Amino acid sequence: MTLLQIGLVTGQIYIFDVMVERNLMYEGGLRELLESSDIVKVAHDCRGDAGALYHQFGVTLKNVFDTQAAHAVLQQQETGKPVYKVKNVSLNTLCRSYNAPVNPRKDQMKNVYRRDQRFWARRPLTEDMVVYAAYDVVALVPTVYDAMKKQLDPALMPLFEELCQEQVEAMIQPEEVKQKKKQRKIETEVAELKTKLATTQARAIVLSNREIRLLRYLELSDEEREKLEGSYKVAKKLERLQSKKESGGSGGSGGGLLSPRCDGEADADGYGGSPSLTTSMNMVEQTSPPPSLNSVPSSSALTSKADAECQTLSTGDIVITKVFFPDSPDNVKDKK
Repeated sequence: MTLLQIGLVTGQIYIFDVMVERNLMYEGGLRELLESSDIVKVAHDCRGDAGALYHQFGVTLKNVFDTQAAHAVLQQQETGKPVYKVKNVSLNTLCRSYNAPVNPRKDQMKNVYRRDQRFWARRPLTEDMVVYAAYDVVALVPTVYDAMKKQLDPALMPLFEELCQEQVEAMIQPEEVKQKKKQRKIETEVAELKTKLATTQARAIVLSNREIRLLRYLELSDEEREKLEGSYKVAKKLERLQSKKESGGSGGSGGGLLSPRCDGEADADGYGGSPSLTTSMNMVEQTSPPPSLNSVPSSSALTSKADAECQTLSTGDIVITKVFFPDSPDNVKDKK
């Protein structure tokens, strides 16, 4: 961080050169302002700023209204799309949505910064730099802030506050934030799956591989199990998981079904691991060919056909089939 811009609801904008005068943060009172629990700090996607303040100055942002987080919650509120599925938006895009002034030099300055990574450390500050910095805060208060705050459903405020805190901590405690996001995603998907199982009237329910993995978090009723077993794919998974459970394998919490994925690894969503494609191929290569089921026919019986056997390995998401051709003089001759 080289500059810190602060805009007030009165329309005044202050730009502090914290690279040239570091003591602005301490003796100048900026730290007290930024760490105040009484003053709302409105920011758009504050992850980078919060991380820089913490690592460079030992300052932890408090009482943040993050407009990126507010956008995600409003999208869930209006469309039903979970917050983890909502894509981030740029500041200019957000401003256009609320008829707020956009930064007219955003694209121009982005191109300059790509060519010169030290651009914002150059001194003295040019007029273009000052104007750009000012526009980055001028629209947030009061226009965007007032509009978004008014639209937020009070029932979703706890979720919004959680997201704002995660934005602040994203580059301070990244692993903890990652785990919180994973847990929220799992809880959301499990709730959706419960609703699907409860409301589907069909005699057979077809689930995706992801939904099958989520079954380990649920206790299924006899009626739900009967519906699931109506699908051959799901029934085979349930049979395999149940056999693992009965044999004492490790599984999910709450007495739910075991994860159908292989134990020992975690995937990107934290559902339990499955081997990668490379690992799966190695597993096939390390497995000896199946025993011969038929004798190799004579060369006279082989014209355009060759005796073959196959072996299939399923990892839940990927099915690999390997075909074996018996290595016999007759087959070699025919292959030539």
